[in-house]
Amino acid sequence: METRPFLVNGEWRTGDDTFDVTSPYDDSVVASIGVPTAADVEEATAVAAETFKESQHLPVHVRSEALDHISKRLSETIPENAELIAREGGKPLKWATVEATRAVSTFRWASETIRGKICPGLTSSGRPRPASCTKR
Repeated sequence: METRPFLVNGEWRTGDDTFDVTSPYDDSVVASIGVPTAADVEEATAVAAETFKESQHLPVHVRSEALDHISKRLSETIPENAELIAREGGKPLKWATVEATRAVSTFRWASETIRGKICPGLTSSGRPRPASCTKR
């Protein structure tokens, strides 16, 4: 099984070791994940801290667009993400699909929230409940 890499500072890495993710349903190996080294963790932490110094000054519309982008990309991969969630969590595909869809909605909701559109009442599918959205 191919080792799945992790991302540090724009570079895909596999580390020096691997970790097998197993299904609680049948103990089959779902994926083999690269384990970051101590140096990988230190670099990732340092880069995150430096990036935050810049990103905290981004205008709201740029942050909102970034969250929208994540939401749209997640929506393009719902079936694949649901399959991974189902295998990793040992849950029915139907429930995993709801979870993958909810991730899309969560990022969309965050984007709308920082733009001032508040939708506190979301259904389990992530859609706003009628009359629950307001504009600041």
